Amino acid sequence: TPYVKPGTNHGTQGTRILYDTRKFKLLSNCPEKTGTKNYNPSCSMNLPLRSSDSESLRRSAAYAKFANRKTGKRFWVVSVHLDDRHSSALSSEKSYNALRGRQASAVYLKVNGLRKAGEEIIFAGDFNSWATNRAGDAPHEYLVRQGFYDTVAADTRINIKYPTVNHFKTTVPAKRIRLDYVMVKGIK
Repeated sequence: TPYVKPGTNHGTQGTRILYDTRKFKLLSNCPEKTGTKNYNPSCSMNLPLRSSDSESLRRSAAYAKFANRKTGKRFWVVSVHLDDRHSSALSSEKSYNALRGRQASAVYLKVNGLRKAGEEIIFAGDFNSWATNRAGDAPHEYLVRQGFYDTVAADTRINIKYPTVNHFKTTVPAKRIRLDYVMVKGIK
């Protein structure tokens, strides 16, 4: 369901958290509706914009707390789709990169303020940023500074040689472009 009332001028609703209810129990109060309406802003937050941006560019992030049904271990999941704008002008690209960094920071600070000591965080989504971007990779760099581990460095990986974006093509070249990340904090 959308995070905002239908008809609200708002950017993408592309952040969702899908989970297996047999394995995980939702602990956050994230109802599917507000009253009888099919939208609910709980367990979501608006992401920052640049001061010159219109509200129609505003994006949301989803977050929720879960428990592993088998172990009882509690953890947080964050789903983001950060600002997708890019520019051939380096000054504009740096501005967009900085914005994505502020967006990642805002979500982390929100969830970190809610979590209890020892609760892990899985922070995933489309960062619209990558390691070789000439303007930098602000969201990734910020999360690493906060103690997150990029799971692309895990001992076991599958199909890491392929990009995380396919532009809806059914075949893609073996090219390591990652716009999508899964980063974890507190998980070994």
